[in-house]
Amino acid sequence: MNQGRTLFSLFCFLFALTALGASTANAQIYSGRATGINSTVTVSGNPTTTTVADTCPLSPTGGSHIATTPLGIVSGLLRTGPITSTTSGAGNSSQSSSTVQDLNLAAGGYTIRATSVGSTAQCNCCTPTMPTCGGRTTIAGLTVTDPAGAPVTIVPNGTVNQTVSLGTAGSIIINEQTTAAGSITVNALHINITGTNGTNSNVIVASSHSDIECQVTSPTPANVSVSGRVVDANGRAIGRVTVTLTNGADVLKSQSNAMGNFSFAEVEAGPTYILEASSPFYTFSPVVLRVLDEVSDAEIRATSGASGLK
Repeated sequence: MNQGRTLFSLFCFLFALTALGASTANAQIYSGRATGINSTVTVSGNPTTTTVADTCPLSPTGGSHIATTPLGIVSGLLRTGPITSTTSGAGNSSQSSSTVQDLNLAAGGYTIRATSVGSTAQCNCCTPTMPTCGGRTTIAGLTVTDPAGAPVTIVPNGTVNQTVSLGTAGSIIINEQTTAAGSITVNALHINITGTNGTNSNVIVASSHSDIECQVTSPTPANVSVSGRVVDANGRAIGRVTVTLTNGADVLKSQSNAMGNFSFAEVEAGPTYILEASSPFYTFSPVVLRVLDEVSDAEIRATSGASGLK
């Protein structure tokens, strides 16, 4: 009677573990994009948009895209050296980056130069369903001169959305960042200048966007082996004992040999099992066995012999 109650309690415990889902794996949804130059020049109300070194959007299933050019040119506005833009998604992360060398931009009488402008963005699923994102900007050799040829003092300080006013002409935003749940966009430089003739130049240099949706799904079960030994209260081997392994849905049977050894092949990894032994000469207590990988040392020990004495 006590053994029956013990088995009932074990099966209730087993059912609870199954309902909670003992084993899960991550399968994410990705998006991302990077561009070296993204400019819109508006003349007399007519906008013209030009994009240079654009990776195009990343597939939701991940992968990687890269866009490079040895020379970036937007006629009448800017010229650059080599540009490299990348975006990728795999495993638990999505990341993008863009680097622009030798920027030389002239708009509204202002001249903006930099030896290197870069941005990076990354989102991770470190915790299931709760993504974290971050990004940064690196700028070297940045100089700005106004229409009179005087230098405009700009010192990138690493803060997010550092804004430099150009008076009525517009502004320069350094390390411009926009975030949302599981998403971040980092623009190394965002330049917006309107000249005295009304021409507006809205230019983003080195833009990186990354996005990830963290998913939790059940993995494809793997099969492993479970083996062990049946022994008496003193640790001596017991042969010809029927051994049963069950998870409440599947029941597997084996028999111990003369050395007390038993084994089960093709056992689904992940569930929690109850391991039992039965013999007309011995009494055994059930064993709760969590099977996550190969098991080679399971032991079933007799609690009493044929006489019923402990």
